[in-house]
Amino acid sequence: MSPKHRFENLDHVKTTKSFADFWRWQKERWAKKIVKDLSLQIEQAPYKEIEKLNSNRKDMSITWIGHATFLIQMNGLNMLTDPVWANRLGFQKRLTAPGIALQDLPEIDVVFISHGHYDHSIYFVGDTGYFRGFKEIAEKFNIQTVLMSIGAYEPEWFMKESHITPEDAVHAFLELNGQTFIPLHYGAYYLADDTGPEAMERLDAEWKRLQLDTTQLKKLLIGETWWI
Repeated sequence: MSPKHRFENLDHVKTTKSFADFWRWQKERWAKKIVKDLSLQIEQAPYKEIEKLNSNRKDMSITWIGHATFLIQMNGLNMLTDPVWANRLGFQKRLTAPGIALQDLPEIDVVFISHGHYDHSIYFVGDTGYFRGFKEIAEKFNIQTVLMSIGAYEPEWFMKESHITPEDAVHAFLELNGQTFIPLHYGAYYLADDTGPEAMERLDAEWKRLQLDTTQLKKLLIGETWWI
Protein backbone atom coordinates (compact mmCIF):
# COMPACT_ATOMS: atom_id res chain seq x y z
CA MET A 1 0.00 0.00 0.00
CA SER A 2 1.39 3.39 -1.00
CA PRO A 3 1.95 5.95 1.77
CA LYS A 4 -0.64 8.68 2.20
CA HIS A 5 0.29 12.14 0.96
CA ARG A 6 -1.20 15.36 2.27
CA PHE A 7 -2.16 18.16 -0.10
CA GLU A 8 0.43 20.92 -0.29
CA ASN A 9 0.22 24.37 -1.81
CA LEU A 10 2.49 25.25 -4.71
CA ASP A 11 6.01 26.13 -3.55
CA HIS A 12 5.11 24.69 -0.12
CA VAL A 13 3.36 27.90 0.94
CA LYS A 14 1.87 27.53 4.43
CA THR A 15 -1.49 29.05 5.30
CA THR A 16 -1.53 28.15 8.99
CA LYS A 17 -1.20 30.89 11.59
CA SER A 18 -0.31 30.54 15.26
CA PHE A 19 -2.20 31.93 18.20
CA ALA A 20 0.69 34.39 18.59
CA ASP A 21 0.05 35.63 15.05
CA PHE A 22 -3.64 36.05 15.78
CA TRP A 23 -2.90 37.87 19.03
CA ARG A 24 -0.46 40.21 17.20
CA TRP A 25 -3.23 41.06 14.71
CA GLN A 26 -5.72 41.82 17.49
CA LYS A 27 -3.21 44.02 19.34
CA GLU A 28 -2.49 45.94 16.13
CA ARG A 29 -6.22 46.40 15.59
CA TRP A 30 -6.66 47.78 19.11
CA ALA A 31 -3.53 49.97 18.91
CA LYS A 32 -4.62 51.52 15.61
CA LYS A 33 -8.20 51.83 16.91
CA ILE A 34 -9.44 50.25 13.71
CA VAL A 35 -13.17 50.85 13.63
CA LYS A 36 -14.95 50.48 10.31
CA ASP A 37 -18.35 51.76 9.30
CA LEU A 38 -20.29 48.56 8.74
CA SER A 39 -23.49 50.42 7.90
CA LEU A 40 -22.25 50.76 4.30
CA GLN A 41 -23.27 47.47 2.74
CA ILE A 42 -23.25 45.81 -0.66
CA GLU A 43 -26.65 46.28 -2.26
CA GLN A 44 -29.27 43.65 -2.87
CA ALA A 45 -30.57 43.33 -6.42
CA PRO A 46 -33.93 45.13 -6.66
CA TYR A 47 -35.42 42.18 -8.52
CA LYS A 48 -34.64 38.49 -8.02
CA GLU A 49 -35.38 36.20 -10.99
CA ILE A 50 -36.42 33.27 -8.83
CA GLU A 51 -39.17 31.89 -11.06
CA LYS A 52 -37.01 32.06 -14.17
CA LEU A 53 -34.10 30.37 -12.39
CA ASN A 54 -36.34 27.56 -11.17
CA SER A 55 -37.72 26.85 -14.63
CA ASN A 56 -34.44 27.27 -16.51
CA ARG A 57 -32.74 24.13 -17.80
CA LYS A 58 -31.33 25.54 -21.03
CA ASP A 59 -29.73 28.96 -20.65
CA MET A 60 -26.44 29.62 -18.86
CA SER A 61 -26.59 31.92 -15.85
CA ILE A 62 -24.56 33.03 -12.83
CA THR A 63 -26.34 34.33 -9.71
CA TRP A 64 -24.44 35.78 -6.75
CA ILE A 65 -25.97 34.59 -3.48
CA GLY A 66 -23.34 36.42 -1.42
CA HIS A 67 -19.84 35.82 -0.01
CA ALA A 68 -18.39 32.95 -2.12
CA THR A 69 -21.76 31.39 -2.93
CA PHE A 70 -23.01 31.34 -6.51
CA LEU A 71 -25.81 29.52 -8.27
CA ILE A 72 -24.40 28.53 -11.66
CA GLN A 73 -26.68 27.09 -14.33
CA MET A 74 -24.80 25.43 -17.16
CA ASN A 75 -25.42 22.50 -19.51
CA GLY A 76 -28.80 21.85 -17.86
CA LEU A 77 -27.27 21.55 -14.37
CA ASN A 78 -27.85 23.66 -11.26
CA MET A 79 -24.59 24.08 -9.34
CA LEU A 80 -23.72 25.79 -6.06
CA THR A 81 -20.29 27.03 -5.02
CA ASP A 82 -19.28 27.14 -1.35
CA PRO A 83 -22.85 27.26 0.01
CA VAL A 84 -23.04 29.55 3.05
CA TRP A 85 -26.42 30.73 4.32
CA ALA A 86 -25.35 31.00 7.98
CA ASN A 87 -26.29 34.07 10.01
CA ARG A 88 -22.88 33.84 11.68
CA LEU A 89 -19.41 32.84 10.54
CA GLY A 90 -17.38 32.17 13.65
CA PHE A 91 -18.02 35.16 15.91
CA GLN A 92 -19.06 37.44 13.06
CA LYS A 93 -22.71 38.17 12.35
CA ARG A 94 -23.77 38.23 8.71
CA LEU A 95 -23.99 41.79 7.36
CA THR A 96 -26.10 41.12 4.27
CA ALA A 97 -28.84 38.56 3.76
CA PRO A 98 -28.29 35.81 1.17
CA GLY A 99 -29.43 36.94 -2.26
CA ILE A 100 -31.81 33.99 -2.58
CA ALA A 101 -33.35 32.07 0.30
CA LEU A 102 -32.56 28.37 0.51
CA GLN A 103 -36.19 27.41 -0.06
CA ASP A 104 -36.28 29.47 -3.27
CA LEU A 105 -33.41 27.64 -4.97
CA PRO A 106 -34.03 25.29 -7.88
CA GLU A 107 -33.19 21.62 -7.35
CA ILE A 108 -29.40 21.43 -7.04
CA ASP A 109 -27.42 18.87 -9.03
CA VAL A 110 -23.84 19.65 -7.98
CA VAL A 111 -22.21 21.40 -5.00
CA PHE A 112 -18.61 22.60 -5.16
CA ILE A 113 -16.64 23.04 -1.95
CA SER A 114 -13.67 24.76 -3.51
CA HIS A 115 -10.47 26.56 -2.63
CA GLY A 116 -9.02 27.41 -6.00
CA HIS A 117 -9.26 24.02 -7.72
CA TYR A 118 -12.37 24.17 -9.95
CA ASP A 119 -11.76 24.82 -13.61
CA HIS A 120 -13.99 24.74 -16.71
CA SER A 121 -15.48 27.48 -18.93
CA ILE A 122 -16.12 29.12 -15.53
CA TYR A 123 -13.17 29.30 -13.13
CA PHE A 124 -14.23 29.54 -9.49
CA VAL A 125 -11.25 30.57 -7.39
CA GLY A 126 -12.53 30.45 -3.81
CA ASP A 127 -10.04 31.36 -1.06
CA THR A 128 -6.57 32.01 -2.44
CA GLY A 129 -3.51 34.17 -2.09
CA TYR A 130 -1.68 35.38 -5.17
CA PHE A 131 0.59 32.68 -6.61
CA ARG A 132 2.34 31.75 -9.83
CA GLY A 133 -0.16 28.99 -10.56
CA PHE A 134 -2.57 31.36 -12.32
CA LYS A 135 -0.27 31.47 -15.35
CA GLU A 136 0.01 27.68 -15.38
CA ILE A 137 -3.78 27.33 -15.24
CA ALA A 138 -4.13 29.64 -18.24
CA GLU A 139 -1.71 27.43 -20.20
CA LYS A 140 -3.93 24.39 -19.66
CA PHE A 141 -7.46 25.80 -19.86
CA ASN A 142 -9.42 28.28 -21.93
CA ILE A 143 -11.22 30.31 -19.27
CA GLN A 144 -14.03 32.67 -20.17
CA THR A 145 -15.42 33.75 -16.78
CA VAL A 146 -13.38 34.16 -13.60
CA LEU A 147 -15.10 34.25 -10.19
CA MET A 148 -12.38 35.79 -8.02
CA SER A 149 -12.17 36.76 -4.34
CA ILE A 150 -11.34 40.38 -3.51
CA GLY A 151 -12.06 40.73 0.23
CA ALA A 152 -10.80 39.85 3.73
CA TYR A 153 -7.19 40.79 2.89
CA GLU A 154 -6.20 43.11 5.78
CA PRO A 155 -3.81 42.98 7.53
CA GLU A 156 -1.90 41.63 4.55
CA TRP A 157 0.91 40.12 6.64
CA PHE A 158 -1.69 37.86 8.26
CA MET A 159 -4.04 37.23 5.33
CA LYS A 160 -1.89 37.21 2.17
CA GLU A 161 -1.47 33.42 1.91
CA SER A 162 -5.23 32.85 2.09
CA HIS A 163 -6.97 35.98 0.83
CA ILE A 164 -5.89 37.90 -2.25
CA THR A 165 -5.97 41.71 -2.42
CA PRO A 166 -8.17 43.44 -5.02
CA GLU A 167 -5.07 44.57 -6.92
CA ASP A 168 -3.56 41.11 -7.04
CA ALA A 169 -6.95 39.68 -8.00
CA VAL A 170 -6.91 41.89 -11.10
CA HIS A 171 -3.39 40.74 -11.96
CA ALA A 172 -4.41 37.12 -11.49
CA PHE A 173 -7.40 37.66 -13.80
CA LEU A 174 -5.07 39.03 -16.48
CA GLU A 175 -2.75 36.05 -16.06
CA LEU A 176 -5.71 33.69 -16.43
CA ASN A 177 -6.56 35.37 -19.77
CA GLY A 178 -10.20 35.47 -18.75
CA GLN A 179 -12.87 37.41 -20.61
CA THR A 180 -15.08 38.43 -17.66
CA PHE A 181 -14.19 39.09 -14.01
CA ILE A 182 -16.90 38.60 -11.34
CA PRO A 183 -15.71 39.59 -7.83
CA LEU A 184 -16.73 37.62 -4.74
CA HIS A 185 -15.91 37.12 -1.05
CA TYR A 186 -16.68 40.64 0.15
CA GLY A 187 -19.40 42.37 2.09
CA ALA A 188 -21.24 39.43 3.68
CA TYR A 189 -19.11 39.07 6.84
CA TYR A 190 -16.58 41.28 8.62
CA LEU A 191 -13.81 38.67 8.58
CA ALA A 192 -10.78 40.97 8.45
CA ASP A 193 -9.90 44.67 8.79
CA ASP A 194 -11.24 45.66 5.36
CA THR A 195 -14.88 46.13 4.39
CA GLY A 196 -16.82 45.21 1.27
CA PRO A 197 -17.09 48.79 -0.03
CA GLU A 198 -13.34 49.30 0.54
CA ALA A 199 -12.53 46.16 -1.44
CA MET A 200 -14.76 47.34 -4.29
CA GLU A 201 -13.14 50.81 -4.29
CA ARG A 202 -9.68 49.29 -4.58
CA LEU A 203 -10.83 46.95 -7.34
CA ASP A 204 -12.30 49.83 -9.32
CA ALA A 205 -9.18 51.95 -8.81
CA GLU A 206 -6.87 49.19 -10.07
CA TRP A 207 -9.12 48.50 -13.06
CA LYS A 208 -9.01 52.21 -13.93
CA ARG A 209 -5.26 52.51 -13.33
CA LEU A 210 -4.56 49.69 -15.77
CA GLN A 211 -7.09 51.14 -18.25
CA LEU A 212 -8.88 47.82 -18.61
CA ASP A 213 -12.08 47.33 -20.56
CA THR A 214 -14.95 48.19 -18.20
CA THR A 215 -17.24 45.69 -19.96
CA GLN A 216 -15.01 42.86 -18.69
CA LEU A 217 -15.75 43.68 -15.03
CA LYS A 218 -19.15 42.33 -13.96
CA LYS A 219 -20.01 43.49 -10.43
CA LEU A 220 -23.17 41.65 -9.44
CA LEU A 221 -25.51 42.90 -6.76
CA ILE A 222 -26.49 40.33 -4.15
CA GLY A 223 -29.09 38.07 -5.71
CA GLU A 224 -28.48 39.45 -9.21
CA THR A 225 -28.36 37.03 -12.16
CA TRP A 226 -26.13 37.39 -15.20
CA TRP A 227 -27.50 35.55 -18.23
CA ILE A 228 -24.75 34.47 -20.60
